[in-house]
Order: sequence, then C-alpha cells, then structure tokens
Amino acid sequence: MSEKIYIFTLKGCPHCTSIKKTLKRASIEFVNIDVDANEELWSQVVDQVGYDYVPTVLIYNEGSEESDIFVPSIDYENDEDILRIINERKNKGN
Repeated sequence: MSEKIYIFTLKGCPHCTSIKKTLKRASIEFVNIDVDANEELWSQVVDQVGYDYVPTVLIYNEGSEESDIFVPSIDYENDEDILRIINERKNKGN
C-alpha cells in the first residue's frame, strides 16, 4: 500500500515554505494544497481535527480509507519532527 502526502499551506507562511524545502531536500514527494484556493477542502480538514494551523500534513493510504493528519504544534514541533514521522511510516510499510 502506498501513501500520498498532502501539505496544506498558506502563501507567505514561513513555516510552510520551510517544510516544503525540507521535504524536497529529503526527496519526499508531496502535493501542496493552498488553503485559500481550496477553502472547502481545508474547512473539512479543520472540522475533522479542530485546528486551523498550517502547515498541516495529511498522509493518505492509497487503497484504503485510512489517512492521518498531523497538525503543527499539536502533532509535531518542527520540520525534523514531521520528517521523522513520514520516514517512520515509510519504513513501517516496507
């Protein structure tokens, strides 16, 4: 089962820019979703997790209905934390 990574970001957000650079340097593919351009989808995410913090990371397990959402300052503190989480999930799947 493969996973897809989606990052919900906001233009001008330095944390959003930083996490995208970190994941690119680590050669981790992701789909960037601008929250202003995707308000309905972002609203669904916020309703589900109860927070509207960016950059929020969603990891979707293709082939199942499972997904995990990681919210900054709640589920991870910095780029290295979310990178560790993503890599642990990748290694668990192998």
